[in-house]
Amino acid sequence: MQGFMGAVTDRGNKLFDEMREKTKLSRDAQDFSNEVDKLLADPAFREKPESATATISTELRDFMIKNGIAIDGKSAKDFLTNSDGDPVLRLVGVQLKQVKSALDSFGARSTDIAQQGNLEIQKITTTYNFLVTGCNSLTTLTGDLNKAIYSKL
Repeated sequence: MQGFMGAVTDRGNKLFDEMREKTKLSRDAQDFSNEVDKLLADPAFREKPESATATISTELRDFMIKNGIAIDGKSAKDFLTNSDGDPVLRLVGVQLKQVKSALDSFGARSTDIAQQGNLEIQKITTTYNFLVTGCNSLTTLTGDLNKAIYSKL
């Protein structure tokens, strides 16, 4: 029984670590999305959204590539790299909106995964509590049985 309880505890700890990582990714994606929002808030994008350009940070590009975020059906690496293999950091308004949309979608998925992990931890906690209650009942019954045996001696 202790082995099973240990396994349940280990699984809960692993899920908690995964949730923490997904939550961090979600926050980072939101921060980068806000960064893109600031770029899109430039008056040039309101006047000429099809031709105005802005430069995204290298950190944003690296984050998207590292986390496998797709932009408009392409990998971030393909979308943010030119044909010569050089990084593309200067984007027009439509591209910036695509990047923002991809970041928002990634953040939402990461949050959803964290919420699913929370539900899984609740299930594990319920199972663990059931096991503890069972162990306590078993201990009580064993004590009662021992008392009954000793009283007959």
